[in-house]
Amino acid sequence: MISTFTHNDNNPLDQYLLLPDEQFGTASIPLTELRAKAAEKRARTTLDTFEYKEDNGVLKSMHIALLNDFITYVRNSMEIFEERPDIRIIITDELLTLLFDGFPTYFIPALKRLHSLTSNSLNSNMFVLRTTKGPTGKCINFHVDGDAATKTVQIPLNEGYTGGKLVFFVEDKIVAPPRAPGSVTIHSRDVLHGVTSVQQGVRNSFFIVSTFKGEAIQEEGVPTLKESVVIAYNNRIETKALKYSLAKDGMLQQQEEINKLNTRNVDIEAENERVSSKLAELVTEFEELKAQMCALEQENEEINERLRRLTGSTVDSMNLIELQALNVELHTTLAIVGRRELVLREEEKKERECIFCMVKPKNIVLKPCNHICMCEDCSKKIMMKKCPICNLEYSTMEKLYI
Repeated sequence: MISTFTHNDNNPLDQYLLLPDEQFGTASIPLTELRAKAAEKRARTTLDTFEYKEDNGVLKSMHIALLNDFITYVRNSMEIFEERPDIRIIITDELLTLLFDGFPTYFIPALKRLHSLTSNSLNSNMFVLRTTKGPTGKCINFHVDGDAATKTVQIPLNEGYTGGKLVFFVEDKIVAPPRAPGSVTIHSRDVLHGVTSVQQGVRNSFFIVSTFKGEAIQEEGVPTLKESVVIAYNNRIETKALKYSLAKDGMLQQQEEINKLNTRNVDIEAENERVSSKLAELVTEFEELKAQMCALEQENEEINERLRRLTGSTVDSMNLIELQALNVELHTTLAIVGRRELVLREEEKKERECIFCMVKPKNIVLKPCNHICMCEDCSKKIMMKKCPICNLEYSTMEKLYI
């Protein structure tokens, strides 16, 4: 169900996992042994074999604090565990509900869904509390979980200890997800994983593990929690004070979240109003563009019709009145064309005339400005040495043969 802490001085992987935190992060990875162990256990070594999230999404901070306080109470109060550094206890759904008496317990199905993909398999898992006190001088060697397991969900409950890192061997690397209280690590049964030695302090965790055919997997040294222990814990003055304090903090947090949601709602409403206003503007603009498009299409059709008439493509289908109208239009158009042609010819003629005599064509280019502005006869008569166009002095004149 949940592996135990062991120690083998002759095992390189044990020696690696027993290293203190300050050495573990920089120590060489026993890659040869890890590859061999992965091959032996037929382990998968891809990154999709585990998932880490900073927030488990189900248990709030008050739930985490109460679970941590409860497992600490169990360790300190039950004499049977005094000499055991590592304690694992099964807690049933009913006792977990009893433990959170006075707190909302709607989260229990949600917790189970962290482990199971469908609601039909919610009875295929169970809850386990674990507390490990350092220094253990032991580690959980690299392994894959048993055949009855599908996956394991682990939620850390506390800080303040050293060691106890959950590590995975993936892609020839050792990956150790953070263990902040309330975070969650979910891993498949066939990923090679281990836990370093707890060197100092107490490491508390909450697990969701597989059951076998809906029944808890019984394991030596892993008892099921008794109802009397939970009742005794709940009746303590310290527990009631803690629950009151946690509930108060929870209410304050909820109020803060409500205030944030209200602020966000106001922002959303303002944004919605802005979007609605913009949408109305766009609809109005669209309608205007649509009207313009219709007008342009009508104008285009009229132009095409006129073009067909002017090119004669529709002459055979015209009646006498339409032909007479077309004849008038063509004469009018020809008159306009003729007048425009005269204007252009006159402009062209003026453009080619000498700017002095305005009779003979320009055929002299001035250097270096290259302006052509006079005829040969006028160039012989002009006295100034500046170009009449740009007013720059010219040095020579050259005749153009046009």
